[in-house]
Amino acid sequence: MKHYISFIAAAILMVGVTSCGKTESDDTRETVPPGPVSDVSFTPDYGGGTFSYTIPSDEDFLYVRAVYRIDNGTVISKSSSRFSRTLTVEGFGEAKEYEVALYAVDKNDNLSEPVWVKITPLRASVHPISESLNISAGFGSFYLEVENPYRSIVDIAVDLQTEDGRVATRYYTTSTPMDRILIRDLESIRYKITTRVIDNRYGHESEVRSHGILQPVTDFLLSKDEFDFLDDRTLYGTENWDRDHNQPKETIMYRGQKISSSTVYKWDSMRNALEKFNECDIKFFWDGDPTGYSYFHTGDPDKGGPGWPWSYFIDMGREIQLSRFRIWQVGGSQWRVNGCKTFELYISNDNTPEDGILSDWECIGRFHFIRPNTEMEEQEEFEAGTEFWVDSEEPVLTRPFRYLRFKGCTDWAGTPNYNCGRLAEIDIYGKEVNQNE
Repeated sequence: MKHYISFIAAAILMVGVTSCGKTESDDTRETVPPGPVSDVSFTPDYGGGTFSYTIPSDEDFLYVRAVYRIDNGTVISKSSSRFSRTLTVEGFGEAKEYEVALYAVDKNDNLSEPVWVKITPLRASVHPISESLNISAGFGSFYLEVENPYRSIVDIAVDLQTEDGRVATRYYTTSTPMDRILIRDLESIRYKITTRVIDNRYGHESEVRSHGILQPVTDFLLSKDEFDFLDDRTLYGTENWDRDHNQPKETIMYRGQKISSSTVYKWDSMRNALEKFNECDIKFFWDGDPTGYSYFHTGDPDKGGPGWPWSYFIDMGREIQLSRFRIWQVGGSQWRVNGCKTFELYISNDNTPEDGILSDWECIGRFHFIRPNTEMEEQEEFEAGTEFWVDSEEPVLTRPFRYLRFKGCTDWAGTPNYNCGRLAEIDIYGKEVNQNE
């Protein structure tokens, strides 16, 4: 204990001497220390806790400092201003007894006599965080749910062991009170799963937890060979189309009723944005090239484009069910000019397409691109694409459908120059309807 106290005292004195030497000479510096804190109490918490106390009455009192040693041998100093009557300490690993020195410090960096307090905090937050972990199966993935009300910055190590002995470890960082993390790109095989929670700041690590054996739910990357652009003439059908003027007739059959075509035939409703604009084409959206060199472009409003929102209608070529999809953005415009921030997907399985595919449309979700925090993460997502799920909570399939509507709803703030949208590629996962039998 004597060695421990000497070590802390030396650390305190070194800090005090260093700061004094920067401001005043020994001849002018006032050297009377303040009185110590009193009425000290401690409320334990995970990995630490909070001191409450009464501050000294000295007029030049400035703040309270706590000095203590954590499990890895590091000496930590925490401070709280003269306007506060509490001070929080952290970094402890175990629910055992530690000793903390509390100093009152004045404006001349004079230290009071230490008040030594023995405390017993709760175990580090990695342990309750680890106990909260839950893993469930998704399409080609696992969902990792975690509770972290302490907002500790921790890494979650997930060990995935296959039946043939291969082991892959994936790391995920979190600091939010509730998080739902996707473990992606998994084979449709059985995995033995274990997890650990790591606090790299203080060197704490939880016990290894076993989550048993799980297997991702099976879906498939669907072929895009049969995809085709559903142009306006086909969308409205022969009976509703005015061939002479290349537009719908003034009165059309829509959802079983005769109505004015002008009520639905507009850019943000039942109408396509430009099929081609300069070198761009909507069919590039499924041409198999996600690099961003081929993409669709809705067209500038002053050149006949729709502005926002806008829609494209796509024929899958057969009935499918959708589970998830991945979209690649265009280099130089992702999360900025010409990008798409929010979009909606609609599906239809109109059984009478000859009279126009105007019925049976169902919105299956509104989706958002979320800009990553760093340039490196941006580049990684740009190259890998952004994956979306029909239901972010459960692995579900849509009902069978043949026709898909992609509606771009909003762009990113600060993009006044073009007011148009473009995306490079889409991959669709799910099942062919005839595979369900």
